[in-house]
Amino acid sequence: MKKFLLSLAVLALTSPAFAAPVSIATWSAAPIVAGDKTFTYVSHTGLLDPSILVDANDLGLSHSLNLTNLGPESSNFTLNFTITVNAPPNKIIGTRVSENDVIGNTTAGSTTITSSGATSYTDTLVQSQQGPINPWNYVTSVDFAVSSNGIDAANRLSNMTFDVVQGTPPVPEPSTFALAGLAVVGLVIARRRAR
Repeated sequence: MKKFLLSLAVLALTSPAFAAPVSIATWSAAPIVAGDKTFTYVSHTGLLDPSILVDANDLGLSHSLNLTNLGPESSNFTLNFTITVNAPPNKIIGTRVSENDVIGNTTAGSTTITSSGATSYTDTLVQSQQGPINPWNYVTSVDFAVSSNGIDAANRLSNMTFDVVQGTPPVPEPSTFALAGLAVVGLVIARRRAR
């Protein structure tokens, strides 16, 4: 029984739904794929510590990109990346960002996150705060631009999490198809009468 449970645990950990943590340098060389999401690095400044890790996970309808091990030099930084859905008909219907500092206090400074796609949202967070859920109208990708500044090194950020919620666009009701069919039939009859 122990071997069976161990093999299940190994399968779960090696599943593509959970990407192993990588450095920002590794992420910049190749996108992170977790489940049906691709997290593509675009650019950054100020995140120079090689111990900073990026990982992604797929929890079904919810997906996360996590930025951990932020050090004292991470009090001022920028980060740009894109999240893309690779499995139609699934689309992005919501995003949220959370950040925590080392000791759990709200301190001076803030992080501004602009997420853009068909529309755009700008959220400004102080440390140890969870942002609002920004609704998206079934988009296939969202671009994130993160700018963190004025945060003191003693109470610096320790991690950030970017959550994505996905859904499937609603399928038209059968009555919609029936009305469209009646309209086509009406056009055909009108055209025949006109001849």
